[in-house]
Amino acid sequence: MKQSFELRLQNDPELNKEYQAFETTYRALDSMKSEAIHVPADLHERISARLDRQIWEQKQNAAPAWKGWLRNLGFAGIAGLAILGGVLALRGGPSQTVGAGMSGSGSQAGHLITESKGNVVKAKYLSGRDMNGTVDGPMGRQQLQIPRGTPWESTFENKQPGAAIFRVKMEGDVETTVVAIPGSSPSAVATGQGDLDQMLKSAADFYNTPIVARVTGKSVSYKWEWKEGNAFDSLSNAIDNRGSVQKKSTGLEITIN
Repeated sequence: MKQSFELRLQNDPELNKEYQAFETTYRALDSMKSEAIHVPADLHERISARLDRQIWEQKQNAAPAWKGWLRNLGFAGIAGLAILGGVLALRGGPSQTVGAGMSGSGSQAGHLITESKGNVVKAKYLSGRDMNGTVDGPMGRQQLQIPRGTPWESTFENKQPGAAIFRVKMEGDVETTVVAIPGSSPSAVATGQGDLDQMLKSAADFYNTPIVARVTGKSVSYKWEWKEGNAFDSLSNAIDNRGSVQKKSTGLEITIN
């Protein structure tokens, strides 16, 4: 039988080619049995964090918004959560790379999710560990203390005439989230030059829509020229090769590397 099979292989090039491919695959699979599989030490935390996040997102529509004394200044929920931080416990979030948007530093780092609706931006932060952070806005800085097991939520709203910047930074994260919200009397100036905050404020006012930027790169100078009805291309041209622009269901989002 062996001789008959070998003879068939010699006389049938196509069969011989398939058999060689089979041998190669078989050897590769056989070599894998001795390969050590590394199991991350925090695998349990990762799985728990993802499950917690899914449950929380399903319930988020029914979750009450946190309100604080900063409501009239454009912050909703920050002060209240800072006070409640010692009592509540933060639930887990996803690991780094959660792509378009999902970022942080370390396997238990969280991710700040933003959702734009009109001139209001809702922010939610999920993490698998205790987190400290800051929110900088038109009226100054607020400190955040987010214990494990508690999702942090806040609503950013700008009631000023011109665009306003809200900057969220979590301790240990390499990324800063910058949110530009147009004002009640937005500017129609289409061209300009300045830093990232100035560019985002200009774009938010011109297009009368919130702009969210995920920033890990250094501060540089930008030039921009906005065109009516073409925010995506105009922002892409403004940031050039320093990052990217994405269209999301929650609005435009920029990544600055």
